[in-house]
Amino acid sequence: MERLKWRINKTLVDLEELAKELVEDGLTSAAKFLRNSANYLVTFAKLAVKGMEVPYTNNLIERLMGEIAKRVKNKWMHWSTQGLENLLNILLVRYCNKQLFGEIKEKYLSQGNKPLIQVTIT
Repeated sequence: MERLKWRINKTLVDLEELAKELVEDGLTSAAKFLRNSANYLVTFAKLAVKGMEVPYTNNLIERLMGEIAKRVKNKWMHWSTQGLENLLNILLVRYCNKQLFGEIKEKYLSQGNKPLIQVTIT
């Protein structure tokens, strides 16, 4: 952990030095952005130092967001608030609790239970 703390501090110092160089080169907007963003660049490292579990990748979340976007970003689809919440809950269970999703799928989509689809045309 000491090595990680040292690396966080070194990174922040290096970013500040880079921001100073950018100002000297007349790139004040880039320097301002770098100074404002520096702490965000080391967020995961700071969380790890505090003992929080940091995921190796965010692929699962990216995939989930893509799945949600794919289902709701069609021009011809209009979701009610309740329908969108139901879809989100189903997708969250599917990605985060595969056992529960399997049970739900078996309960509602098995041959003995024929799903009822209700359509309202306005």
